Amino acid sequence: MDEINLGEMFAYFKAKLHILLTIFALIFGLGSFYVFFMQKPKYEATATVIVSSDKSNANLPGEVATNKNLIDTYTQVVKSHRVLDKVKSDINIEKSYDEMLKMIEVSAVKGTEIITITTTDRDAEFATKMTNKIADHFVKEIAKIYNDRNINVLDSAVTPTEPANIKIVRQEIIAFAAGLIFSVSILFLVFYFDRSVKTSEQVESQLHLPVIGKIHMIDAEKERLKRRQRALALKAKKEAKEDDSAENVENTENEEEAPEEDLSSELILKNNPKSIISEDFRTVRTSLDFSLVGKNNNSLVLTSTAPNEGKSFVSANLAIAFANTGKKVLLVDADMRLGRQHEIFELSNQAGLSNLLVETAGDRLRKYVQKTDIENLSVVTRGVTPPNPAELIDSKQMEKFIATVKSKYDYVIIDSAPVYNLADSLIISKKADRTMIVCRVNKTNIDHVKDGLKSLQAIDANVAGVILNQIPLEKRTGYYNQYYL
Repeated sequence: MDEINLGEMFAYFKAKLHILLTIFALIFGLGSFYVFFMQKPKYEATATVIVSSDKSNANLPGEVATNKNLIDTYTQVVKSHRVLDKVKSDINIEKSYDEMLKMIEVSAVKGTEIITITTTDRDAEFATKMTNKIADHFVKEIAKIYNDRNINVLDSAVTPTEPANIKIVRQEIIAFAAGLIFSVSILFLVFYFDRSVKTSEQVESQLHLPVIGKIHMIDAEKERLKRRQRALALKAKKEAKEDDSAENVENTENEEEAPEEDLSSELILKNNPKSIISEDFRTVRTSLDFSLVGKNNNSLVLTSTAPNEGKSFVSANLAIAFANTGKKVLLVDADMRLGRQHEIFELSNQAGLSNLLVETAGDRLRKYVQKTDIENLSVVTRGVTPPNPAELIDSKQMEKFIATVKSKYDYVIIDSAPVYNLADSLIISKKADRTMIVCRVNKTNIDHVKDGLKSLQAIDANVAGVILNQIPLEKRTGYYNQYYL
């Protein structure tokens, strides 16, 4: 385990603040519920008995030791069958000797000749009655046993008005502290053993790679609320136009529902060009623009360590970002196992890269390149899944294909298979000019990224940096927030 970085830890706690507060609220709530609703009140009634002695000899060492031993003996007499059986008979209770013994506590006050007798019970009056009976019978029995009349009840028990076991303020403070300590401890343990990528500082310090860009998370809840607001607005509009024709109502409905379809699309730059996420992709494009210049330096591979980390989403939108500058862009889906660019752009996958690489008759690139409805952007889908993806990617046909498209397009974006435990990305990264690793925040395992990076560096692949995907969207203020939201 690497050393704990306090900056990373505080950033993690900030990102997981809602979980911290949830755990705290749960523990504190359970504690409060127990205090107010589950805890049964118990009352304590206390009486004191004083043991008189001969004051003239009280300071003699032997006499002091004798008095101490005598008081210790007296405390045991209080709990004896001889005393408690008489108490049981007097107040007529249906409790065994052992049960009565658990109810009482007898102790000597240090440095004095006073013995305290305390009874605990849910019934305050019963506790008081039992305590006083124990004190009375104890005095009588000592007089019989030792023929000692110097023992007297100092204070009789008084009926308590408040339970001894319920201290609301103190218990609420304990519940608060327990909730805080428990929630922080759980989150710390999760952070300590969590090997996922969390911050750009972590990437730069552990991988020694620059973070080229950060793609924020689509705020699903915010989008849901927007859809809800549109639905309510549409309903109100329909109610206001009850006299309109059915055709007009249908047209209005189509006009209102169109943006909702856009929100569900992964092509953020196409459908939501003013969103924060669209600006994130433009920032990544700007960072890469100066390094991808010229026909001999214009191909970029995007890979990840595992599926579902967002490399296809990033590849598609990054390709759109470059196409929006007026440059010719080709997006190649080289993930022949799980590639889905045809789904993102809603294109046919009958003829794609795998078909092209097994084609031997001449140059038929046009047959496999599909134009999109985005100006300057074309796509080569993955094609039919072959039994030997790595062999196809490592073929002469693949080298020829990359050389051809690099000469025909200003930018070639290659969506490759995950690099961890697969040879596909290693092979294609060696053939391309740059390689970027897409990491999904709070999901991608940093150790897997390290292993993948070592494999890429072992074949001298030019790893340009890391793109962090799905960063939680934080609140923004001012001009930036007003413009993009």
